[in-house]
Amino acid sequence: FGPIAARYYAPDEQTVPQGWVHNLEHGALVVLYKCGGDVCSDSTQGQLRQFVESFPPSPICGVKAGVVAPVVTRFDQSPHAFAAIVWDRVMYMDSWDPQQVLDFYAKYGEVNNPEPQCSRATPSAAASASPAASDAASPSAAASASPS
Repeated sequence: FGPIAARYYAPDEQTVPQGWVHNLEHGALVVLYKCGGDVCSDSTQGQLRQFVESFPPSPICGVKAGVVAPVVTRFDQSPHAFAAIVWDRVMYMDSWDPQQVLDFYAKYGEVNNPEPQCSRATPSAAASASPAASDAASPSAAASASPS
């Protein structure tokens, strides 16, 4: 599967991890949300849609939004309300903070993905930082369960 269309997926639209993991391989940012509390309220879902609509080009290759990123989709198996993911890094959040997600993407996006979209410059210090130091984990662990 995948990569899947880079867009906002409403709570009733299902995606499978195998699809969005393929987007990650190409350098995408994937944002997962877990319904519960007010996460699936009209207000929060509107903020997620707005995030997709105003998404910038990728940090290294300058790939326009909508090509492989962002993917914003429901994943109720997440241990937190939100997870921002790039290849080899996960940032969990209990509340939606779009600027924190953009900062995460600017720092770690397109650094380690196995299928780059362009020739990369020398990896930044972010690439050599310990994943444990940034509250990061491999996306394959999150991808082992299917969305409900």
